[in-house]
Amino acid sequence: MNLNYTAEEESFRAEVRAFFEAELPADIRSKVRFGALGVVDELNVSHYFKRLTMIDMTFGDADHHLARFSDALGVEAVGAAS
Repeated sequence: MNLNYTAEEESFRAEVRAFFEAELPADIRSKVRFGALGVVDELNVSHYFKRLTMIDMTFGDADHHLARFSDALGVEAVGAAS
């Protein structure tokens, strides 16, 4: 398994980083840099992050449901956690 980025992916990453450096306000950029975005209650995204995390824990994530359906069909799910 090759986990390295292709030249095209590296170029896209550089383009996205340059966009965020130019367009994102400094206070939000610092929160992203330190991993606080989506965890603190200052932004609406924190509510959605917490809600989606709770839904995954309550009802199961995509891998859980993929494994359930593949078991019901009697096939092996590619990419599902065992």
